[in-house]
Amino acid sequence: MFETVTGVVQVVKGEELMSFGSDMGKFLTSSEAFEAQLLIGDREPVAIPFDKRELESYIKDYQLIIRMGIEDAPGSKNELTLEAGQGPLKSGMTYVIGSGPQAFIKASFALKGYIEYFPSDDYSGSLTIKQLSTDSNGKTILSGLFSIYFKSNDEDVKVNCSAFQVSN
Repeated sequence: MFETVTGVVQVVKGEELMSFGSDMGKFLTSSEAFEAQLLIGDREPVAIPFDKRELESYIKDYQLIIRMGIEDAPGSKNELTLEAGQGPLKSGMTYVIGSGPQAFIKASFALKGYIEYFPSDDYSGSLTIKQLSTDSNGKTILSGLFSIYFKSNDEDVKVNCSAFQVSN
């Protein structure tokens, strides 16, 4: 979903040559991407309405902090944080999310009315980085997807993000 389109599609209609698609790359690489659902037990999926997303900190081979929340309802009751400690991050790689020593990424999550707060001592998941690049002006763009699994009130819970993109 976040790959840049470089071709142009041309359609011949009668004698006219029509061309479209030149803006496609801009739409696909927007820094405002976030698609995620909260799945609790057998209930219907709930869309996660995080409209504030930021790459709070990125220091190559040292630290990554991503924060997402709700603009009109900020705070720890409506927030997702992914934090990586020291180590290299690369495009095309998948990293373990969890509370254990093998986990490369630590997480916290809350969505008012559904999940008050975690981390618990037992959560797991993965983060796949689709794109991680820094331009000559120092702007970093990170896109990917992630899933986090945990229990809340004896129910299985999954935070499933099929697409996100953040930048600093």
